[in-house]
Amino acid sequence: LAHKSVLEGAPPLSNQWALFDDNTSTYHRAEQANAATVIFSLQHSEQIPQLAGQIHNLRRTRGSGLKIVVREMQTALRYSDERLLLACGVNAIVPYNAAMSRFLTLLEGIQGQTYNRHVPADLTALMQSMQPLQERGYLPLNAFCHSVNLLVNNTLLPENGKGLLVALRPVPQLKPEQALTLCKPRRYGDLVTLVNDRLYLFLSSCRFSDLNTA
Repeated sequence: LAHKSVLEGAPPLSNQWALFDDNTSTYHRAEQANAATVIFSLQHSEQIPQLAGQIHNLRRTRGSGLKIVVREMQTALRYSDERLLLACGVNAIVPYNAAMSRFLTLLEGIQGQTYNRHVPADLTALMQSMQPLQERGYLPLNAFCHSVNLLVNNTLLPENGKGLLVALRPVPQLKPEQALTLCKPRRYGDLVTLVNDRLYLFLSSCRFSDLNTA
C-alpha cells in the first residue's frame, strides 16, 4: 500500500501493489490491514507531525505484522525527526539520496519482519520528548538564550544532536534588520535573534554533517 510518488512515476510493479494519491488515502487503507507493507511519501518537514500520528496509530491498532516505511522524496528529515518516526513505529526510513534500486532492495529485506519495539500509548508526550521546543523564528535575545539553554540542557535529547548555533553577518549593503525579515524558519526549534551586526541562528536537532543542507 503506497503513495504513488514513491515509485517516481512508474506503474505498480505487480498486482500486489496498490497505489494511492496521497498519504491520507494510504493511511485509511492501511487501517484495514494486518501484515501489509505501507509506504508513505515525505515531501517536506511540515508533514512530519501528521505522519507521526498516522504511523503511531497504525502501529498501536494494527499490530506488529505491519511493515511501515517512509520514503523521503525531498530533503526534509533531521535527526530528531528520524528518532520520532522510529519511536512511533516505523520499520524503515529511506533517505532522499537512495536510488530506486536501493529502495526496492530495502522493501524486499523487511518482508516477514515483525516489529518488536515498544510504542508508548501517549503520542503527545512522545512528541514533546522528541521535539520539546514549540517555538520558531525570531526571539529577543533573552528569550532566545533561554530557549536554547532549555534544549541544550534537555537530557532526553542525544548529547551530540541537540543543535547548532550559526552566526551570520550580512553583506555591507544589507542592514541586519533587513536580513532578519528574510529569516522565516518553518521547523519548530529553529530560532533567530539579532546581536549588533550579526544574526544568530539556532538550528535544533541539526548535526554538523547536515549544516549546509539546513
